[in-house]
Amino acid sequence: MKKLFIILFMIFAVSYINENYAQNNTKKVNISLDYTKRPGFASNQIAAWAEDNNGNYIATIYITDFTGRREGWKKRPLSLNNWQKKANASSIDKKIIDAVSKSTPKQGKVNIVWDCKDNQGNIVKDGTYKIVVEATIYQDNNVLYTSTINIGNQANSQKATSKYSKPEAKNMDIIKNVNVSFMP
Repeated sequence: MKKLFIILFMIFAVSYINENYAQNNTKKVNISLDYTKRPGFASNQIAAWAEDNNGNYIATIYITDFTGRREGWKKRPLSLNNWQKKANASSIDKKIIDAVSKSTPKQGKVNIVWDCKDNQGNIVKDGTYKIVVEATIYQDNNVLYTSTINIGNQANSQKATSKYSKPEAKNMDIIKNVNVSFMP
């Protein structure tokens, strides 16, 4: 009887330790960028999201409060229009947006962390993912920074590439030096 108790205790202890280790050893993706605030109306909106390798939306990682929590995209349809389409903004759960909405950042270096979970709170499988950061620079001048990152057992990083909605947007960009890194 005593041996059975010890065996059951050991099984419970190992299971408990493994479960807590897995919960506390979550994988992270860090997105860093340089932000320069622009004066004027209809500017300074930022969103970051994750897609699978086929371009399917997985999760909103970050969104500025005006466009996210306050649904500014309804008042300014051009604000973060790529995120609106990809995330299906009109039907996204408000709890999800509340969890990732933040004030427009202060000028300087900005760090955004993704916990590698989808919008339902499930940890994504190891594999290749796209991280997209969109900024509404002014009115209909947007930029998309895209990076591919491998989630698995090895740290890796990549500088994101940019795509501007208009050539002149490049000269007034509010975000630059977007880097994405994975930490197992």
